[in-house]
Amino acid sequence: MPVIYVSHQVDDVIRLADDLAFIRDGGIISHGPLADIFGDAGFQLTLGRAGRGTLLEAEVSGVAGGIATLDFGGGQLLSADERLRPGQKIRIRLLAKDVAVALHRPKDLSILNILPCRIEEIDKNFYQHVDLALAVEMKAGAKTLIHAEITQRSATQLKLKKGMSIYALIKALAIISPAL
Repeated sequence: MPVIYVSHQVDDVIRLADDLAFIRDGGIISHGPLADIFGDAGFQLTLGRAGRGTLLEAEVSGVAGGIATLDFGGGQLLSADERLRPGQKIRIRLLAKDVAVALHRPKDLSILNILPCRIEEIDKNFYQHVDLALAVEMKAGAKTLIHAEITQRSATQLKLKKGMSIYALIKALAIISPAL
C-alpha cells in the first residue's frame, strides 16, 4: 500500500522510502527511485556539505571473522557491523567526506574498502573543496557513482583530471536497513 511520508530527516527517508519526490518551494524538482534521486546534484546540494554522499542498494553475501561482505552493483564492500546476516538486503550510505582518493592502490592500510574507479566529474564547491563523482565500473558497461569530497589542494597536488583511473578509499560507511 503506498504511503506519503513527509520528512526532512534523510536517514528516515533512506530507511523507509523506495521512491522519492524531491520538493522545493512547493514544486516537485524530481521524483523516482530513491537511489537515483539521492544521487541527483540538486538533491545533494540540499544536504549541505556534511550530508552529501552516495546511497547504495546491497545484499550481504557472507559473514566471516566478524566481517560482512556487502555486494552492490559495482562490487563489494566490507563491514564489521555484527547485526548483518547473509541474504539480508540493506542500504549503504557513504558520506562524501568519508571517501579519500589515491592514484595507486595503497598497501599496508587499515581501510578495508578500496575500489578502483574513474573520475566522472570534478566540481569546485564553495568550501575550498572539490566534489568528485567517481564511476565504479560494473559488468556489461554499467556504472555506480560514488561521491567524494577532497580539498582543492589535494586535487591540485594529485593533478586529478576527468577520466583518470584512481582508487576510492572508503573510510566509513553507514548501514541503513528497516530490519536493523
